[in-house]
Order: sequence, then C-alpha cells, then structure tokens
Amino acid sequence: MNLPTRSKNRLTKLLAATILVLQTALPHSASAAPAAPKDDEGTTFGFRLFDKACEKQSAKDNVLVSPTSAYFALCMAANGADQQTLAQMLRVLGVHSAVSAMNTSNQTAMSALKSTKGVTLETADALFTDHDRMPLQTAFVETCKQYYDAEVKSVHFSSPQAIEQINKWSSEHTHGKIPTILGEGDVNSGTFMVLLNSVYFKGFWQKKFDPTLTTPGQFTLPDGSTKRVSMMSRDERMAYYDGRGFSAVELPYGQGTVSMFILLPAKGTSLARLREQLSPRNWDSWITSFQDQHVDLRLPKFKIEFKRTLNDDLKALGMLEAFDADKADFSKMLESNHRGCLQEVIQKTYMDVNEEGTEAAAVTSVGFAAAMAPIKPKSFIVDHPFILVLRDNVSKQILFLGSIVNP
Repeated sequence: MNLPTRSKNRLTKLLAATILVLQTALPHSASAAPAAPKDDEGTTFGFRLFDKACEKQSAKDNVLVSPTSAYFALCMAANGADQQTLAQMLRVLGVHSAVSAMNTSNQTAMSALKSTKGVTLETADALFTDHDRMPLQTAFVETCKQYYDAEVKSVHFSSPQAIEQINKWSSEHTHGKIPTILGEGDVNSGTFMVLLNSVYFKGFWQKKFDPTLTTPGQFTLPDGSTKRVSMMSRDERMAYYDGRGFSAVELPYGQGTVSMFILLPAKGTSLARLREQLSPRNWDSWITSFQDQHVDLRLPKFKIEFKRTLNDDLKALGMLEAFDADKADFSKMLESNHRGCLQEVIQKTYMDVNEEGTEAAAVTSVGFAAAMAPIKPKSFIVDHPFILVLRDNVSKQILFLGSIVNP
C-alpha cells in the first residue's frame, strides 16, 4: 500500500543505488559459453559483499549496502559475459546452474518483491546505452527486458544530458531519495552503457514506537567516545534471540512480510567478530530460533547516507576478468569485433530510522515476533555499534545490510 505523505518525515528511510558502468576495450572475436543460477537467493553473495565493504571502509564509518540491488544488476550484466569472465561472475554471485535458470529465478523473486503486502516495495532496472559507440546484441537486450523488465534508453555519453537522464531515472525510482547516482567523472569517452537497478522500500512498523517515550541517550562509538542520541523505547513482547556473543530482535513492518533485524554484539565483542558469523547456514538457523520474549528495547533514531564504488570489493571476492580490459569477455553482450569491460560498480544508500517506520531505496549502477508469571524483561539497549538486516520474509531476499557505528 502507499503510505500517507504526512508521515513521510517520521518514517525510517532506507535507500540504495547500484550502477554498473561499462567501457570499451580492444577488438575481440566471439566465443562459446559455460552455464550456471544462484544459491540462497543471493544471501551468500550479500554477506560476502557486506563483509568486504566493512573491511575496506574506515572502522569509524557506517556501512549500508543493498545486496539485492547489487545482485540483480550484476546478474543482468552476467547475461552478456562468456567463458572465464562469466564463470568468475557466477562464482562470486553464488550461481550454480544455467544462466537461463538464474534469470527465471530472478524474475520470480522480483515479482514476489513487488507483490509484498502491507508495505511499498519496488524494484526497477534500466539500460542506458550509446549505440553509436558500441552496438549491443539483440538477444542480450531482449533477455534484460524479458526477465528483468529493464527499460532501454538511448543516450550519447559525450553529452552532459546522459548523466542528467540517468540521475533523473535514479531520482524517479527512489521517490527522490537518491537524486544523483553519477557525477561528471563517472563516465568518460570509453563508456558505452550504464546498467541500473533500484530497490525502494517504505513501511510502518507493525508496532510503532511512542514518540513521547523517546529520550536522550548515550551511544558508544568504536573509539570509546560517546555521543548523544535520541533513544526510541518499547517495553513489550517481541521476537528475540540469544546468540553466541550477540543478541537480536525482529521488528516487523505492516503485515509482517518485511522485518528489520537488529544484531547487537555483547559488550566487549566487536562487530568484526559478529560479521564472521554471518553465513547463510547461521542466518537460517538464527531466523528459525527467535522466540517471543518480554524485551526492554532502546533503539537510537538515525539517518545515514552511504556511497561506495564496489570494484575492489568484487575483485577481492574473485570477479577479476570482468574489470580487465585485456581479458574481459562480454561477447554475448556486444556485436562481433567489439570488446568491453566493467568500468565502475557504484552503490548509493540512504537510511532514516524513526518512531513510525522505514523508507528505503537502493540503486545499483554497472557501467558497462501465553500468560505467565512476571519475568524480568530481556534488556536490549542499542547503545553501541550494531548490525541491521532488512529482509523480505516472503522471498527471503536481504534488501539491506548495515553496520551502524555512528547513528
């Protein structure tokens, strides 16, 4: 459902953008293809990408990535890859069967996301292509349109209007939350295509926080210093989990089809130690182990913006050839005797958490929760760095992963 605009500034807002920019390489002859779909709905890829981004980002900085946005964008690009380039992309993405099956699975997942009830959840894809610089194979374009419902737009990257059009698309598909995804230096004379995916989420908490209970509090930063924050408060029964070195709560939205999970390390345990435990097997175990408990929850209101070029993270995960102008094989994307490679993979995110709910968006650009005797409630005071996961409980897609160290 669409939420009333009067409450817009009271919602948690989450936004991300991923963009792939592709550039030309040297003449190249086409070759044949290996095949292979995804595991865990991209969960493995999401956790690994999040870990790499956290490793390479300063410990004092917040990190917020959208695995779903990056995954769909890179899967779309993988349809144009061949040989070792394709094999590396699929391995990093966690795809283990035919590319055609991957596309069908992604089409089903995207449809499920769009039909999620009780919240607004939107995803979109687009190809901005300069046909004069590099003609694309019709089969690649049709695959993107058929399985990813991608818009195909013709631009001239030599003109400043190309970036204006791309940023306009980003703004429109994130409801104005990410008005710019590309800057002047993000395309150059070699750029022939920009591939985009956006994810937008907006929902009210199933049980809203009472604004009159929001009070000043202290949050301990990674360096041991503290900052003053506005602490929201709820003291009631909710889904709670006690893990190894951490505890967690589930905060559902609307009809419960989407939830935010807050993973809070025990005092003296670092976020890095908690990240080490993030795996599909552990995640599935944790998700099924939450129990209804009386919890005294204190959660800071916060608003963050995050932008990161994911090239080095993807290379560290093993996606090397796609970025190498001498080795990249995108012969299923380009007409014969043309070569191209990934130039930049950029993701931009935004999050605003408050008493009423959450609004989030992601754009990826690739160029190129029984009566009994009273019990002391579980204390869940989020006064030090924590991890958040925004998950669609129907499709099981992890929409956003965040490391919040400075709310």
